[in-house]
Amino acid sequence: MPKFPAMKYFTLLIFLCAYVGTISPARAQLVVKANPGGLVLGMGAGSVEYFVAQNFSAQADVYLIPGVVHNDIDYSGWGAGLSGRIYALAQQRPSGVFLSPFVARHWVSFEDIRSVEHNYSFTALGGQLGYQWSPIHWLTLEGGGGVWTGLDVPTLKQTFGVTDYYGNGLNWYLNLGLGIVIWRP
Repeated sequence: MPKFPAMKYFTLLIFLCAYVGTISPARAQLVVKANPGGLVLGMGAGSVEYFVAQNFSAQADVYLIPGVVHNDIDYSGWGAGLSGRIYALAQQRPSGVFLSPFVARHWVSFEDIRSVEHNYSFTALGGQLGYQWSPIHWLTLEGGGGVWTGLDVPTLKQTFGVTDYYGNGLNWYLNLGLGIVIWRP
């Protein structure tokens, strides 16, 4: 697994936000999150969640695909998207069971059997079911899972040895993340 030097700066930023978050009450309005657990299935994520109402939030998501082997081809890339969260139980936000549909755009690269690099992009559509918990007023822990599929995954004519591209069919999504509450009303 490759090393990501930017992660230490991201971790420092998370701890700084955590310190600032300890001086406010527990009602979250804005939460910054990371999903390193998603890398188990090949795609990690970072998100900013903004609560629009007590039981609904909107998220801006960024995805990292550091290296996924699909049909013996190594794919890597990134993505960006939007998601919504509908919280099913009336708990103190940001805690609760949620259903989260999402749409994203992914940019992916790979090498065919001749070691020629190819790039493509596609739109992904999916959803997840999960639970977000706030054990202390500035920290969130969440877990969830779901499925997604690529809507417009291309077939590239110049590739040799590649018949099924990353993004085709149903793909699993895992969310094992943590977040920092950075703003409350």
